[in-house]
Amino acid sequence: MYTIDFWGFDHCAICLDLDALAISARLPYGTQRFHFEPWWLKEADCNELILEGWCSSDFDGSTSSFLASLQSCTSILSSWSRKRFGNISTKVKTIREKLSNIYLGPPMDVAWKEIRKLNADLEQWLLAEESYGKQHLRL
Repeated sequence: MYTIDFWGFDHCAICLDLDALAISARLPYGTQRFHFEPWWLKEADCNELILEGWCSSDFDGSTSSFLASLQSCTSILSSWSRKRFGNISTKVKTIREKLSNIYLGPPMDVAWKEIRKLNADLEQWLLAEESYGKQHLRL
């Protein structure tokens, strides 16, 4: 950012060089950007974790304290998401394999309860996967 001189005026225009910001904002190789998933809000503990992240540092109104709170919130949510959900595609694949094994196996009365539970789980993970895909779709 720099100022542009205006002769004969008592104000200066400020020029913000976005290319310079984009270069400095690049993440190291292998590092992923944080993406908040809206469907996380359906989880009971998500709101508590957000509050914990924002309140973990003393906010004094400065940019640096805002960024510290944001970083704390990001770290907490990223860790929670990895532990709580893991890889959604892998979960969908695993549930489909379990259902396939049950359908291909010998018929049992007990299997219907398991099938209902697996179908409910599969529906939940497919909705999460769809929400994730829509958010990350780039045109």
